[in-house]
Amino acid sequence: MVRSWEIFKDGEAYLVEIFGGWLKFTTEGDMIETSQDDPEAFRDTLDVETLYPHQITPVNAHQQSDKQKVKQQLLALLELLPEESILQVKDFTEFLCYKQQATPTSVVSQK
Repeated sequence: MVRSWEIFKDGEAYLVEIFGGWLKFTTEGDMIETSQDDPEAFRDTLDVETLYPHQITPVNAHQQSDKQKVKQQLLALLELLPEESILQVKDFTEFLCYKQQATPTSVVSQK
């Protein structure tokens, strides 16, 4: 989830903070998970990114199809993979496309 943002130069870019779960510090100084109801709770910052308008696609959650959701999940997962794994995913995807093109969509019987 987006926690905060800042707009640069009338929308030329945006600084976006992405956050995770609720945390707090113990008396020993360790960070532990907690609930949002805890008065000492704060959100864990996962990342801070600069985004440009061409990288942002407005999405209406009610209109988003399952296929679009899966595509977004795949793109997010690809960001976590090392280059070698990304190349393997590319090869596998090309294989699936080839396999789909080679498979006839309907069989016509000849008499």
